[in-house]
Amino acid sequence: NAKVFLIKSIELDPEFFNAYIYLADICRDNGETEEGKKWLAQAEKLNPEHNDFLYTKASYLHDEGKTLEAIQLLDKAVVENEYDAVIHARKAKYYLELNKKEEARKEADKAKMTDPNSAEAFYISGKIYVNENNPIFAQEELAICLMIDPTYLPAYFEIGNAYYIMGEFAKAQENYSVYITTEKEDENAWFNRGTCFFALSQYENAIADFSMALTFDDYADYYYNRSLCFYELKKYTESENDMSVYISRVKDDPDAYYFRCLINYYNKNKNAACDDARKAIELGKKEFPPEIIKSCKLKKLLNDN
Repeated sequence: NAKVFLIKSIELDPEFFNAYIYLADICRDNGETEEGKKWLAQAEKLNPEHNDFLYTKASYLHDEGKTLEAIQLLDKAVVENEYDAVIHARKAKYYLELNKKEEARKEADKAKMTDPNSAEAFYISGKIYVNENNPIFAQEELAICLMIDPTYLPAYFEIGNAYYIMGEFAKAQENYSVYITTEKEDENAWFNRGTCFFALSQYENAIADFSMALTFDDYADYYYNRSLCFYELKKYTESENDMSVYISRVKDDPDAYYFRCLINYYNKNKNAACDDARKAIELGKKEFPPEIIKSCKLKKLLNDN
């Protein structure tokens, strides 16, 4: 309905700049990228130096993976009013994605100074502290973000990360859960919460979360972690299946061969266990349970390596 209204507005006034910007934003939100670019091109013809155009164009460039170009475009934005905070906060976000933390911090600080009610600025600042393994400062910034906007869900994810760094897995899990209630397709959130459940010995819950992560991305580490959960539950067949998938993709991980050795040994598959033990030793693993050293006759091999 909004698109129909805006298109009719343009028919009445072909120089209605904001209508083109709003249409470009709507199309971007709906994944209609090519149509959105056409509306954006019309806005550019009318006013290529307007902050709204620069901001929207930068968003499209970022979506295409052209993050540095997006920053360079935002550098052209006129810095005059409270809208500056939006520009600075977005530049901070982009710099952080490029792992340029100092530049990101400077832009986040500018956004906070320009507009103390910029939830995005405090969120970016908190995220920088998380990336620097400084969870206390991170929580302070993220708490302010949520005071400004309690619905800013990404802040809960980063608070979860901060608690995870501190080893407070129950609190981390609680914050990930708040985030997941809405952001159900974020595989990282499922994986992170799964690692919390694993640390809390809630293996069935961890398996469920790793399985959810796998529905979004067939990532090797998800299999590895789920395998460890199955192992703890003595579900050795399922554990071996997952670890084998991981090893088929990551062939030089000594810990993976070590754990599959344990899995096979306790699943009464001695030959496979011994093969994995020898491979783990070849890759640098030095320590094994005494019963496996004895059963697989590893003592000499360990001494030689």
